[in-house]
Amino acid sequence: MAAPSKKTIKRHVKGRKDKVVAVKGSKEPKTESYSFVNLRRVSVPPNRLTPLRNNWETIVRTIVEHLKLQIRMCTKNKVVEVRPASQDADLSLLQKAQDYLRAFMLGFELKDAEALIRLEDIFIESFDIKDVKRLNGDHLSRCIGRISGKNGKTKHAIENMTRTRIVLAEDRIHIMGSFNSIKMARHSICSLILGNQPGKVYNNLQSDRYHQLKMIPCVSDKRALALLVATNIFYFTAYVLRIHPLRVLINIAICAICLGGIFKMISGKSLYGGLDENGEHREFVKSDCISGILEFVHKGVNCLCAEICTIVLWKSPVKSVNSLVALYIFGLFARLLSISALFFFAVWLFCGWLSFRDYYYTTIHAQVKPAYDHVKKVVLNLYSTIPRFNESQKL
Repeated sequence: MAAPSKKTIKRHVKGRKDKVVAVKGSKEPKTESYSFVNLRRVSVPPNRLTPLRNNWETIVRTIVEHLKLQIRMCTKNKVVEVRPASQDADLSLLQKAQDYLRAFMLGFELKDAEALIRLEDIFIESFDIKDVKRLNGDHLSRCIGRISGKNGKTKHAIENMTRTRIVLAEDRIHIMGSFNSIKMARHSICSLILGNQPGKVYNNLQSDRYHQLKMIPCVSDKRALALLVATNIFYFTAYVLRIHPLRVLINIAICAICLGGIFKMISGKSLYGGLDENGEHREFVKSDCISGILEFVHKGVNCLCAEICTIVLWKSPVKSVNSLVALYIFGLFARLLSISALFFFAVWLFCGWLSFRDYYYTTIHAQVKPAYDHVKKVVLNLYSTIPRFNESQKL
């Protein structure tokens, strides 16, 4: 900016001639004072200079192309300045840009900070560990380690269960998320600061999620409710019971097949709950209801195969027995091997099947098929001779 201009004025001095002197004019506003509502500054901490330099291109693209704003970095004052590109620009975008930059300076990743731009109900809350409990020295270090967990497992578990993002900056904690999510995460972190064990914190989080689910008055989309319940089951088994989710799915499938066969063997088409006023059987569980539930799960959640109803209800006992044996063997492998080893083992089996398929059909299958047909016939005969209530025809 140009130097302040000097004004020449006449000073009248009593008893003397008029003398012309130079007087400095008032200082004009500098560019730094251009922040009359439409200039925002975000200071850059020393530990975020390198991440800012590495991600500067992405930040500029987000601010300039998506928010239609202007951005620059003042290297002297270590400040990032953002202002609108025109006078009629929306100032709410300016506030979003400031929140986006502030979140990045606090330590959040760019993809997490972009949620402040895309969503309206996302906030950031910060507090110190000493605000909850005064800790110093090794006690403070142990508290930070208790919050983080081994390799960050506790922090990641709280983030996943509360749908938040957490940054541990020495003795200061920053939480990003919705209002209720921040409340749950803050309560869990405060419990860890006060000395509670992570397992107890997981149980409290699960109970909070359960109460939050019960507080929902009405869910119009049944698919969203099914996915929400499935997600809660996954969190409970993975983080509280410490059971591998794959084992849970295998056990659920085995129980469904066994219960489906029991229902079909006992009742045939329906289960009966006594007699009504007219002396007729009163039905309270029909096979149509089970079929409707399975059809809804198949169409809505899209996680079951097309023949799930046949397998679960034991309409084909051979398929049911085969699936039970296959799931049991698969469960043993899932218990002994890790998920990556299991994946490579499945790929190896698939490649081996492609390689030896012709040899199998020409030699092994021709010898094993008679014995397989005999076992299949025995299973069908045994299944057909099992007595059923109110059913005379064979399945």
